[in-house]
Amino acid sequence: MRKPAVQQTYAGRGWISMQRDVLVLGAGIQGSLAALMMAQRGRRVTLVDRAEAMLSKASLNYEGRIHSGMLYAMDASFRTAERMVQDALAFAPTVERLLGQTPDWAGLRAKASTYLVHRDSHLSPEDLARFWARLEGAFLEGLRDQRVTYVGTRPDRLFRPTELPRTVNSDAIVSAFESAEVCLDQQRLNALIEAAVRAHPRIELALGRDVLAIEPKGAEAMSVSLRATDGMMTTCTAGLVVNCLWEARGLFDAAMGLEVAAEESLRLKYSVVVESNDVLRDIGSIVVTHGAFGSMVVPPVGPHAFLSWYPSCIEERLPLQPLPARWRALQAGPVEQAVAQRVLEDNVAGFRTVFPTFPMPNLRLVKAGVIVAQGDTDIDQAKSGFHRRDEYPIRQKGSYVSVATGKYTSVGRNVCLLEEAVFGLEASAPAVLMA
Repeated sequence: MRKPAVQQTYAGRGWISMQRDVLVLGAGIQGSLAALMMAQRGRRVTLVDRAEAMLSKASLNYEGRIHSGMLYAMDASFRTAERMVQDALAFAPTVERLLGQTPDWAGLRAKASTYLVHRDSHLSPEDLARFWARLEGAFLEGLRDQRVTYVGTRPDRLFRPTELPRTVNSDAIVSAFESAEVCLDQQRLNALIEAAVRAHPRIELALGRDVLAIEPKGAEAMSVSLRATDGMMTTCTAGLVVNCLWEARGLFDAAMGLEVAAEESLRLKYSVVVESNDVLRDIGSIVVTHGAFGSMVVPPVGPHAFLSWYPSCIEERLPLQPLPARWRALQAGPVEQAVAQRVLEDNVAGFRTVFPTFPMPNLRLVKAGVIVAQGDTDIDQAKSGFHRRDEYPIRQKGSYVSVATGKYTSVGRNVCLLEEAVFGLEASAPAVLMA
């Protein structure tokens, strides 16, 4: 029998299907990978995002750190660190499976980060070394599965002590550790993911559309109300809704009756991209730990570097709520030149407390983004929920599934867990990733 034509509507931004198998909300890296997985499973998918461009908000903060768990030693239960190990080792194999190719991981990786322990760190170098030794055991155990890599590498050590950098302020930094932890070039990886999404015949894009409401429609379907940037309204129906939104995910979860696992808050944070130079390349990629300090990512080649002196990049903190108009405007950009210059100067001042000769680099970009994290305190406090990322990412109620991205590191394993939740234990991922 001939199938009826798919019913469509023109919603101000082009034609979109009124009925699909799956609606994936959020076209960041989490939603994009979820859409690819669903399409590879034979489902017709519509991928929705408020932004006009895919992978342009939280998925493009210019750091791209694939956390190994080293930064989460404040969670003494080890649950966050254990999750980060599993997530880090799931990242590459899942991305490779969904793209149908192996990216040039070597070309995407920045130089591995050096961890610098600040004198005011929440944990001493000895405490960190003990925690990291346990973490290293879990990391190397995971790598015993030959199907798994850490973004294309198989390191035999996670960390080791090293000498202080020659330009560091030894009154501020008391110890240094080399690590295997790396950051990825998000722009290049995002381009590969976007190309795969756009090329897939079972994925339809609905960009420039804000999600207004989600509600059940009968026993086995969901209805989603959308508003285009020109104000045009439309409603779509799907057998499954997968919520991969970033700052709005928790609000829709609550509206759907899902119990909130932990109180979440929002932070407005700036990312700073500067022109790289010989001094920055000499310092290399670093993390100043454990507290309200900073990190820098310097690719071994390439014109740019990423700076984040945390206290200088955080602008405001709010409890979970719809984003204020000011935050949305800042996200849309560009950031005013005076604000951007102030953020740069404050970042440089922060880094100069650690590297006294830190240069004033040429500014390329200051971008505003939103952090979603547990609790209402920050990393300067030892008991802050910010030090924990141990929540189980998948929650479901009927035909509605919520995916809490957590960290950029986590997106691959989150897709594996989503696949397991929707399709059962036959989901194609190494057992070590599903633990």
